[in-house]
Amino acid sequence: MDELERLKNTVESIRAMVLDAEEKQEAQNHAVRNWVSRLNNVLHPADDLLDEFVIHDMRHKMDEAHHDIEKIQKQISDVMKDMSGLNLNTSVVVVEQTNNV
Repeated sequence: MDELERLKNTVESIRAMVLDAEEKQEAQNHAVRNWVSRLNNVLHPADDLLDEFVIHDMRHKMDEAHHDIEKIQKQISDVMKDMSGLNLNTSVVVVEQTNNV
């Protein structure tokens, strides 16, 4: 992940340079415009690659969360089944909390 972090930092630095160069290119020569164009051509694929890693990471975390959710739902179901044998009132009472004294 060090490589990914280094790429992210590089892209952020390049973005700042591009913004600065774009502001200055109006008064500069064609070489600056060409350089900004080349830099943008490299920057966009780098951004896309970083986005892919973020999406992949989010999907991986969602898969893990899905398994955790299934596990918790099963545990809740098991506890609720046990409750039926205890002759407890199954109606839910909602108590509203207020800050009034």
